[in-house]
Amino acid sequence: FFFGYSFDTNKMVPQVLACGDSLTAGYYGSSMHYTPYSAHLSKVLGIPVDEIGRSGWRADEMVANMGNAMCIDVFGKHGPGLAVQMAMNKYDVCIIMAGT
Repeated sequence: FFFGYSFDTNKMVPQVLACGDSLTAGYYGSSMHYTPYSAHLSKVLGIPVDEIGRSGWRADEMVANMGNAMCIDVFGKHGPGLAVQMAMNKYDVCIIMAGT
């Protein structure tokens, strides 16, 4: 289902990570509503899709904080930076969507 990519055949299910800004986090509206696209992608593909979205972060901020164990976005959502997340899990695919 991923064109032009061959997965590790020893794995039963490919590991996918979605990383990015508020669009990845799924933030919408003027309150704390979240609907990450990774949830829809997971349903469509029939596999789990992890998500690390940081609302209010630009691409340069994501790069600057990728090695941090704890990142906090403008709404208080927290989790590891991209490099830390990638070290904790061996992903086959990482989807990055970030604004300027």
